[in-house]
Amino acid sequence: MQKRTRVIVLTASMTVAGIALGATIASAANSSSSKVPALQSTSGRYVFACVNPEGGIDYLEFRAPLPHQCWFAGESLWYWDAVPLAQSGTTPTPTPTVSSASSAKLAFTAQPSSGQNIQATGTGSFNVSVAIEDSNGNTVTSGTGSADPVTLAIGTNAGPGGVLSCTNSGGLTVTASAGVANFTGCAITKAGTGYTLTASDTTNTSYTAPANANSFNITAGSAAGLFFSSVKAGSTATTITCTGTVGSSTFTCTLATNPGDSGTMTANVVLVDQNLNPVDASSLLTVSLAMGNGSVSPSSVTIASGSSTSSASFTETLNGSGQGTVTASEGSFQAMLVP
Repeated sequence: MQKRTRVIVLTASMTVAGIALGATIASAANSSSSKVPALQSTSGRYVFACVNPEGGIDYLEFRAPLPHQCWFAGESLWYWDAVPLAQSGTTPTPTPTVSSASSAKLAFTAQPSSGQNIQATGTGSFNVSVAIEDSNGNTVTSGTGSADPVTLAIGTNAGPGGVLSCTNSGGLTVTASAGVANFTGCAITKAGTGYTLTASDTTNTSYTAPANANSFNITAGSAAGLFFSSVKAGSTATTITCTGTVGSSTFTCTLATNPGDSGTMTANVVLVDQNLNPVDASSLLTVSLAMGNGSVSPSSVTIASGSSTSSASFTETLNGSGQGTVTASEGSFQAMLVP
């Protein structure tokens, strides 16, 4: 009988002293009279490993099939009916090799955590890593699939309309290195609850998408400018199309429907981030309203602290030629609404 410390569980596809190991046929349990963890080779030989108190790892072969009993006394393991195969020295050898199973699927090894709140593009960002795995869940570090291009995308778009981007070379498509594709500086434009990510192998399209995607949230970024909501041409709600940089004097929103000669357009003013997500004001804001043509009433509106939208709307009355422009200003932020 020989005395050793704790058991180390071997893994399939290791080779120890010339013995190629197969499937695990028993598992370790740190309790009295436990089964010894062992792997069976194709030749029917049984191998297990334990740490030598003097340093290194001993690999041993059973003389007879499992089960064998081992006894724990404190932190020590006693085993019997086994013969030494090899001793590794201070560093365990041989190193486990990648499973021979073929590449089959993708999995996230880094991603936003479940329920995490991340600010939108321009303020917040996150990193993602995608592993190319075989059917046993091992990363394929070499050979087929290990250097495939991997494309990252939004799985569930909670915006809706959120757009994903990453700042790494290649953007949303990265060539894997040793079976892992890394994406950095990733961000999504639109605020929403319950986003998920997905990924695909653009070379081996049959590889299944990650099954371990977390659900996370995108929140508004920092305030970047002003916008308009609840827009009406006369008494009819209408959409607007905006151009220019949010917050600058070039930011202009145009009604889809012109109210007509001497008609009116009505809207509220909204504090937004660079992606037009509403942002709650940290203090009371007074937004000045000026007209280029026609007349506007009132001449200013307020956005209360903790709110993103003006408490009152404004109305612009167009001149007789159907022209009228409102410029909303607050500090350095500007936005124009035109019919």
